[in-house]
Amino acid sequence: MLNSNKQKSINDYSKFPVILSDYDPNWAMVYDHEKEKILNTVGFLVDQIFHFGSTSIPGMIAKPTVDILVNVKELIPHYKIQLLIGIYILRRRSYQVHFCTMF
Repeated sequence: MLNSNKQKSINDYSKFPVILSDYDPNWAMVYDHEKEKILNTVGFLVDQIFHFGSTSIPGMIAKPTVDILVNVKELIPHYKIQLLIGIYILRRRSYQVHFCTMF
């Protein structure tokens, strides 16, 4: 369990507070659920998909954000990526979703 003094000291030195949580075994289930939704939406483009970051390590204290890395089979125009991301976000309104494209 996080010590409240430690969490306060982390927040005191940052303009943007960092919230850390004890490990939650549900993070793996969230990843599996989101992976299925991604594959059902844009699976034809997906080469590989990974759960990475601190929430993927059992027992580790982490920011409670499940990070998902999706490698695509081929480079596609940016406007098509935006359209596909939009379709995914519309289907996932209950979660806060952030995307980063790298070229």
